[in-house]
Amino acid sequence: MLLGIDIGGTTIKVGLILPTGKLLARETIDTPKDISPQKARVLADTIQAFVGKGEVKHIEAIGITVPGIVDARDNVRMAPNVNLDLPALLQELQRNFPLATLAVLNDANAAALGEQKFGAGDGANHMIFITLGTGVGGGVIVDGNLVLGRCGATGEIGHITVDENGKPCGCGRRGCLELYCSSRGVVDLYKKAYKGDINSTAAPLVFEHDAEAKPVFDAAREGNEAAKIALDNTTRYLASALATMACVLDCDAFVIGGGLSASFDLLEPTLVAHYQSMALPAQADISIRKAQLGNDAGMLGAAVYALEKTLEHA
Repeated sequence: MLLGIDIGGTTIKVGLILPTGKLLARETIDTPKDISPQKARVLADTIQAFVGKGEVKHIEAIGITVPGIVDARDNVRMAPNVNLDLPALLQELQRNFPLATLAVLNDANAAALGEQKFGAGDGANHMIFITLGTGVGGGVIVDGNLVLGRCGATGEIGHITVDENGKPCGCGRRGCLELYCSSRGVVDLYKKAYKGDINSTAAPLVFEHDAEAKPVFDAAREGNEAAKIALDNTTRYLASALATMACVLDCDAFVIGGGLSASFDLLEPTLVAHYQSMALPAQADISIRKAQLGNDAGMLGAAVYALEKTLEHA
């Protein structure tokens, strides 16, 4: 039996998983403000109690995802949205599950592996996963294996430059993909399109916060011109990044996940059209697919990654 632990900024998802990818049981725990050594023990005990309810006798491997950059040695290089003492958590989990192999992955990398093994990446031996949500991230699969890179930063797709004269990004550069294809980016593109449409008689959309992209998608479905322009621009920027990535990794498929993928039916036609117009002719037929596993992708990917580490050491 495998255990997947997906640590997010607000909740921690825990799942009991078979090696086949079948999720048998799940639990959601509020993420502590800081996962200190003391909180790590409480969290590990809570997870042990969850496993006990399933009457599981043996956990073979435990995969853990974190929202940050993680290298191949399980060192968290950066995790801006969660205050996590990872060594303490690993120590407490090992105390409760002494026979289990533990492994840690970036959340988007874990989701990429989950989709490749059990979801939309079926049959894609070389795959690029892109997650579109509050930010933009991803993961890269080559020969069926997750690529981490020198310090675990492979898949930082959101920081590909798509407009060298564009807006400043929090990473310190300009024109990053994340500024145009995240939920906040979609809202910004809508506001720009609305302001530029001098013939529009439609009232401006109202947003509860600056990353609430759903009204833009809803308005586009109803034919709102500024909303349609915003989504066309979003897919144009994304297609540019995909065409660039295809030149580096001649992949079998791109898989699009994250919250914005819920409206993939709206994004797909223009995304495919823009991509085909920008890609090398030999790569224009690479399929662009919607992710299938939703919020379970990270847990599943992390668990199978930990299992692979177990088999390597067998």
